Amino acid sequence: MSTRIQWTDETFNPWVGCQKISPGCLHCYAETMDNRFNGGAWGKDAPRRTLSESNWKRPIGWNRIAERTGQRMRVFCGSMCDVFDPAAPPGLLDRLFATIEQTPCLNWQLLTKRPELAPQIQYPSNVWLGVSAETATWWSKRVKVLQQAKASCKFISYEPALGPPPVSAWLYDNIDWVIVGGESGPEARPFHAEWALEAITKCQLYGINVFVKQLGANPHVSGHPIKLKARKGDEIDEWPKSLRVREFPGVTV
Repeated sequence: MSTRIQWTDETFNPWVGCQKISPGCLHCYAETMDNRFNGGAWGKDAPRRTLSESNWKRPIGWNRIAERTGQRMRVFCGSMCDVFDPAAPPGLLDRLFATIEQTPCLNWQLLTKRPELAPQIQYPSNVWLGVSAETATWWSKRVKVLQQAKASCKFISYEPALGPPPVSAWLYDNIDWVIVGGESGPEARPFHAEWALEAITKCQLYGINVFVKQLGANPHVSGHPIKLKARKGDEIDEWPKSLRVREFPGVTV
């Protein structure tokens, strides 16, 4: 495993670059990382950066390992882009899906803030399709589109959580997995542990697997900030026991 993202095994990006579209994007870690290197790939008119052929060979290698060991591997796509970005380089989304078809031993975790195209696509069975949802409002807007998509596994990344999760039961329908996390970084906005507990409670009520990733760099309990040793609040032993929940979807592909 070459990533520190606890809910996946590897990360893959078909290109680099994106545009901020909602409050969760304010302190985008991917834009910060891009700026440390070449920069210039963020914004409506910014050209997205294509990657090398060796990058495209990586999933093929992971698939061989998974096939040899008999252990399926989770691949998060993309940590440095949005797979449904309308400004994506021509042809690369088609190439991504061709690569997914060629790697049946990998579970591809496709995460987007732009799910509008999602219901129009026929997904291979090894695709887990997810939307980011930082508040109840964005959860509602994006999940109602996600629910229409024909993917074998559908998930919500409630990260960075910027408000309590939604109450309405229908917003949890046809969802297999929820990831919960607070914001990291020096300007992190508050994350309240009560939001995580409420998300866990709702998921357990509706039979949804839930994975609490981190409490972030600015965690609060009962309205008061708390200090954690881990910079991102991702050391599970520091959390209240009620939040120590890390489940994965109960699907076989």
